[in-house]
Amino acid sequence: MHAAVEALKKIGATSIVVAVPTGPRSSVERMANEVDILYCANVRSGWSFAVADAYERWSDVDEEELASLLGGALS
Repeated sequence: MHAAVEALKKIGATSIVVAVPTGPRSSVERMANEVDILYCANVRSGWSFAVADAYERWSDVDEEELASLLGGALS
């Protein structure tokens, strides 16, 4: 995310808005200082962070399933 924000700044973006479903507090606070608006629905705290911990139901998706879900758009 940091690299994307830096790239947008480099090409002259006039406003940068970031929206993420979840993130560790330290990262959310750091990113909030770099962008105009930041939305994060689930800010997590604690010494460890895993995206899957923020969801009631989580399962990994392999590349074949992802391609199927996207209707072959990655092929």
